[in-house]
Amino acid sequence: CKSPLLNQALLLVDEQQAGVDLARSAFRPRMSANAEFASNRIPSSNSGAGSLSSSVTGSLGVTWVLYDAGIRDANLEQSRQLLNSARAGQHASSINAVNEALRLYVEAATAWARLEALRDTESVARQSLEAAQAKHAAQVASLAEKLQAQTALAQATLDRVRAEGVWETSRGLLAVAMGFSVNAPLTLAPISAAFPAISARGPLDEWIDEAKRQHPRVLGARADM
Repeated sequence: CKSPLLNQALLLVDEQQAGVDLARSAFRPRMSANAEFASNRIPSSNSGAGSLSSSVTGSLGVTWVLYDAGIRDANLEQSRQLLNSARAGQHASSINAVNEALRLYVEAATAWARLEALRDTESVARQSLEAAQAKHAAQVASLAEKLQAQTALAQATLDRVRAEGVWETSRGLLAVAMGFSVNAPLTLAPISAAFPAISARGPLDEWIDEAKRQHPRVLGARADM
């Protein structure tokens, strides 16, 4: 609901609705009013006093276009179709917002799962290094085994740090796509829990026919035409 894409589409609908209201106003009469107040003081030659005269004038006008060869009808119809296009664009933006959020969610959930796995790998590598160091201290393992364990731990730590960067980036992109702050904490459900099994809806031809009739992008294209 906080998606910037969806909010932008909603504002576009409001803008086109205002265009329809403006086009309808051309069918109504227009009224104008004007008022003017004037005063004039005429000084007397014998004393400082004088005479004061004032006047008030006003006017009221009405203008109503009764015939314009269909220009107003065409403008109103154009505004209505632009509104239909904006509404279809709103639905398309909703679909795009959901698709984008789902895509970013899958990337973030995958990044989190990989980070958790690499943390476990790093923990195992650290335990292996501790065991190798103990064996080397007890002179039951060679120095090469100890160095191999140190290298494995260093590689596991590097992979974990890189995975943390990927996770933070994907988490921030997902938060922004949903209208939150880039540093908003997110707790993601695993992919297996987020996508239950979806039953088939029918043959592919029926999907195509339904898309031709009801898809927002198709309806928006028709309104634009």
